[in-house]
Amino acid sequence: SFRRYYFPMDKGKKLSYSCVVGYTTESGTQDGRITCTTKGWSPVPRCYSELALFTIASSRISSISQENQIISVATNPFFCLQENKNIPFFLSNQAVFYPSGKCTKPLLENGSFYSTEMDFKIHEKLQYKCNPGYLTPSGAAEDTVQCQPQGWSFQPSSATEKCGSPPSIANGALTVPALPHYDSGSSVQYICSDYHFLQGSEKIYCSEGQWTSPPVCIEPCTLSKTEMEKNNVLLQAFYADQVYFYHGDYVGFYCKQNHFGAESGTTLFQVQCDRGQLAYPRCVEREKQVWT
Repeated sequence: SFRRYYFPMDKGKKLSYSCVVGYTTESGTQDGRITCTTKGWSPVPRCYSELALFTIASSRISSISQENQIISVATNPFFCLQENKNIPFFLSNQAVFYPSGKCTKPLLENGSFYSTEMDFKIHEKLQYKCNPGYLTPSGAAEDTVQCQPQGWSFQPSSATEKCGSPPSIANGALTVPALPHYDSGSSVQYICSDYHFLQGSEKIYCSEGQWTSPPVCIEPCTLSKTEMEKNNVLLQAFYADQVYFYHGDYVGFYCKQNHFGAESGTTLFQVQCDRGQLAYPRCVEREKQVWT
């Protein structure tokens, strides 16, 4: 097979390898080259995490001597002949590593570990929790990693909790179609239906998995000719041809000829639209005027 053909390698043979993304050789480059010597591989092929220097390497073979062939075989040791002894390193899922027998506590932002120990033996577990507003890769508040021969079972991390779709509001909508998820700090904007008054901020923000309060679209007042006729009032000329009035707007009325305000005795009125409701003034004929 390919493995048996190249390994064990004779003294003086060279092997090239490159580190996976996030790891570099000791010299800081992503690619390295080693030689089979009488004392074993030189230099020892190791890859170091950009976050911390781990003695456990994570690399992949990129070429062998001048053959320029890619190794992608099952987990097996690859040997260099050293004084009649085979010195192995291991290839697992295209990752080369040297078992060191321990794992060093990794760095963790926006979270904390329950244990104060710095080194952990193979198969030992390390539990951590995220700060409020942050979640583990699985979406939980806590998780556990295990020390394995090739390193931690996964890199512990705490990411900002995302928000789901923004809430819908009555008589209003988003200015753009909603997405299923939003990162913390994202914002969306609302718009109200015609003649509806937007109360609150037109924008809401995603913060630690929660949206800020959305605005409210308050319905307008609709002018009723029936109510005007029943109360003997007419619309002032300034408001002529208007049917809808925003919440908070004032509407001017006046009494019909020979009519006066039933309660005030005046003939001109200013009524404020309040959440879709207009309190129409009431006018009566002079001889029917009622004083209160």
